Amino acid sequence: MANSGRMPMLTRVHARVSSRTQGEHGGIGTVRPVALLLPLVLVAGLLLGRPALPRVFGEPPVAVAGASSARTQLDNGAAAMATAIARGFGFTVVSRSTLYARPGGPGIEVPDPSDPYTVAGTVDSLYLGGSAATGTVRGGDLLLQMYGGDIAPEGPVEIAALEPTLAALVTGGTSWRNDGEGWYAVPVELLPGIGLDPRTVALLPGLLAHAQRPATAAATVLGGRALPTVTATGSVADAPGLMASDAAPFTVLVQPISFVFDDQGRLAQLAAVMRNTRMADADLLVTATITFDYASPGAIPAPAPTAPPPAAPDAGPTATPEATR
Repeated sequence: MANSGRMPMLTRVHARVSSRTQGEHGGIGTVRPVALLLPLVLVAGLLLGRPALPRVFGEPPVAVAGASSARTQLDNGAAAMATAIARGFGFTVVSRSTLYARPGGPGIEVPDPSDPYTVAGTVDSLYLGGSAATGTVRGGDLLLQMYGGDIAPEGPVEIAALEPTLAALVTGGTSWRNDGEGWYAVPVELLPGIGLDPRTVALLPGLLAHAQRPATAAATVLGGRALPTVTATGSVADAPGLMASDAAPFTVLVQPISFVFDDQGRLAQLAAVMRNTRMADADLLVTATITFDYASPGAIPAPAPTAPPPAAPDAGPTATPEATR
């Protein structure tokens, strides 16, 4: 039976956080034929039984424990990051998105698994899905490959099990984008990406050096080792691409950033929780975890094969208005 234009529940949620409401240049908000950054593949029955994730709003506590040594760790890490950018490093980004009902507001609607056009119930929080990226930085050059697929709300992510989607490349002073059919040159602001983009990479030393209210936190186990961890408040101005390459205008950091350092004082992992301010009726929280690899950063490839850029949208009188797409 036809649905007469009815939009499935999850599609309606995604429509509110995509395209013009979450970015215009291929980051978290641009919906391309080859990928969606917020996969909405959900099992409603499981979600109805999932406990609400902890909320993280409010002012962070005043951080005093180990402030002096934590400040030193951040400053040393900033210097080490400047050196690492020049020498090169690899990285992995995992991003996860969850909708939270606001206090006193409506619950988050969950679709009936047998009919996505019907509401099965409401919940306090709804995990939307995740995306991932791997990449390499070498001086001013960068390679970033994004992935979509089934990413659980927590736990390790197996990149090999995911599907490659969009990719970004900066080499020889030229920026390239790949939507799945080949590379084509674009302005740097049109590069896709999550976690790290060229601007954010260049600002990483400043993110560490400018972080405020540092505190020593419990050690983080990474690669089987317990590594020193510092929490500190950061600024989106020092990490504009942390949520996505085009998301800085609607990104708010809602709790201190977690900085994990290896035994050489280099940043081993960064974890942040952000809120997308363009959601009108719920709170969309995005967690981003970036893990750094200094041992085997990989190479920056040539942009091959190339492909013609996509055709510009039809701007004629018969074009569908943006608000109705």
